[in-house]
Amino acid sequence: MNERFASVRAIQYTDIEGFLPKVSPLSDFELPDVLICALGFENRTNAFGKHRLAVQGSRRGQLAVYCEYRTNNADNNINREPLVRFLSSCFERDISVKADDPAQLQTQLVGELATITPADGEVLTVVVDISAAAGNLILTLFAVLFQIARDRRISCRVVYAEAESYFPSASEYFARGEELVQQACASGDSGSLHEFGVEDVEVNELYPGSAFEGREELIFAIPAYRTERLSRCLKRLSNEPILQVGERIRWILGQPPDSNMGFRLEFQKRLINRLLRSGDEASQSPGLTAENTWVTCTLDYRQTTRRLMELADQNMGKTLSLVHMGSKMQGLGAALALVARSEVAVCYARPTSFNPERYSGGVGSIWEVAFKDLGEIALQLSKIGTLQMTTSIEGRTGRPSM
Repeated sequence: MNERFASVRAIQYTDIEGFLPKVSPLSDFELPDVLICALGFENRTNAFGKHRLAVQGSRRGQLAVYCEYRTNNADNNINREPLVRFLSSCFERDISVKADDPAQLQTQLVGELATITPADGEVLTVVVDISAAAGNLILTLFAVLFQIARDRRISCRVVYAEAESYFPSASEYFARGEELVQQACASGDSGSLHEFGVEDVEVNELYPGSAFEGREELIFAIPAYRTERLSRCLKRLSNEPILQVGERIRWILGQPPDSNMGFRLEFQKRLINRLLRSGDEASQSPGLTAENTWVTCTLDYRQTTRRLMELADQNMGKTLSLVHMGSKMQGLGAALALVARSEVAVCYARPTSFNPERYSGGVGSIWEVAFKDLGEIALQLSKIGTLQMTTSIEGRTGRPSM
């Protein structure tokens, strides 16, 4: 006689990791129905366009959307003509939208994509070029695309062009690292590191989270290489000074895949420790520790997805917020995590201005991530942490029957 046995287990990230495609070098592919990109000041703004114009192909896409920022208009306009020329030559229609208002951007994209009939009649193909996209824009775009993917199938290819060089270089850092750390932790001006000033600090309307009065708050922070905007976000999320808030932050730092860029992780650790230990009560702050700090690859988005989901699941019942100012691919990883963990709010800040001369230069490797079905990705991610029942039939010997 055979007996049926059942067991229950929680679905883990490793169970669905195979659904998340790897980051790969950019391949040649047909133009999509829709392209979404950003007009920025970096050279890599037009990297994908130059690549596509060099590839033979007669098919034209239906719609190109380029997002424009309120900051650095004169600097961004340097890239406008080549970007629009590429979009006009490869797509039937191109439009400009505002990048800095998540709710307005959501309304525009939902309306525009609703008018597009997929070329194959079934699957809407979308390319999102995040090469010049700010972190909050990346989160906003994927919140919208995952919303649309609930009702129609979307195949989404993410394109990302690295910069050829970043400021500071290794030689600059090793020559005057302490000076750069001080600049990164100070309120700045037009000569500051990367950016200066803080224009707005807000919660992204598309990621309102779940706030509960009286519950302990916890902040997930993915920092960049300046602390002014980061400090303002942390202060907005809590009425306490940074030193006390520091005990309720979980840090996700960025490790470049290129070993020659490893100094950037050291730089990031130094500036965050300086931020946390500033002030009269410096000795009371532990700074970065093994208990509050994790490192994810700045290129492999899946590491950030996994880490954020694990941290969210470990802290159920708390009021959770995310401050993302890290790499663009870490932003993609965060967007995937938040589609399944909607209880996490997103706080962001815009700088008064970026400093193009102290940001990045040139175009490096170009990468892609090809999601065949965004709706399926969201479904699989939502299964993490849920219970799964498995059954087996065993004979009297206790061995599974064949």
